[in-house]
Amino acid sequence: MFGVPRSGTKGLARALNLHPNVLCARERFDHRFDHSQVTFPDSFLDEPRIMNRLQRRKFRELQTTASGKRDILFVGNKYPRYYLTLERINEQVPDLRNLLIYRSPYGFMPSWNRKEREHKRASWLAGEVGLFGFLELLVCLQKVSRRKDVFVFPYDLGLNESVEPILAALDFIGADPTSFDLATFAAKHMPRKAADVRRLPLQHNELELLEALEVRQLDEVLCRSGGVMTSELASELDDYMGSIRSSLPAVIDAAFAEAGNPAVVYYGAKFIDGNRRELADLLEMTAGSEFMAALQRFGPWRKLKYAYLQRSYLSSRLGSLTRRRTS
Repeated sequence: MFGVPRSGTKGLARALNLHPNVLCARERFDHRFDHSQVTFPDSFLDEPRIMNRLQRRKFRELQTTASGKRDILFVGNKYPRYYLTLERINEQVPDLRNLLIYRSPYGFMPSWNRKEREHKRASWLAGEVGLFGFLELLVCLQKVSRRKDVFVFPYDLGLNESVEPILAALDFIGADPTSFDLATFAAKHMPRKAADVRRLPLQHNELELLEALEVRQLDEVLCRSGGVMTSELASELDDYMGSIRSSLPAVIDAAFAEAGNPAVVYYGAKFIDGNRRELADLLEMTAGSEFMAALQRFGPWRKLKYAYLQRSYLSSRLGSLTRRRTS
């Protein structure tokens, strides 16, 4: 299961785990892992030799969830950026069920921006702002539009308003929807949750980008009641991507020109450099953008400077945590 980061993948994984025959891990494997080597239960429940604190917490949660199930028939893993290597993972795991959660950029971009603002104490990187989340969404849509077997789960409707999408997702997986713990799901997700008071408003340049690229139109296509298969969306996704192609480079340049955060360029160059093959379609689609071209020309010394900044932020964060424990 995957989706642009901050799109509700954790919430959907926990919801799926309310079914007695389903076990969905959280980031047990990443998108670069060789999934042909994954077996159950060993790969999921054998304790890794090396884990950081966050990985340890997720592993303990997975163990606890698994221990409460007597008959696990469907196992999976949620990792937001699976779309970067979607084709390869599907080749490694025949008959894989691909589940994508879609959240509007109007929703996930503010979440990215809040995490970036708090990056010194959050698991986030300086410069990793919501505008990059939108670029990742384009990558995701390019990848899934080539497949007919991806189930698109609507975030707002499915985790805040209606039980229909989660039941449809379970049916897609192959699990019996009638065995789902509907009462617990409804108690946790219905009615719609109150707005997050920490939510940051979108900036003028971000709103202009979303409006110029008619993202509301995209939301209507992908947020259909009950979820939808990409086989039913192929022509509409192609039409949307085609409609924004000519204007995209200029819109990107205008939006990033007003980002006002010097770390943005460093992060963008690092992300492209580390995923150049996976981002080939995006780089071709944004040809003509001065900002994207600048990221690809980024010199080694600037990348080293960004790495130094990140280490400084991490040292500052660790020092703060140490002072809190000793105070």
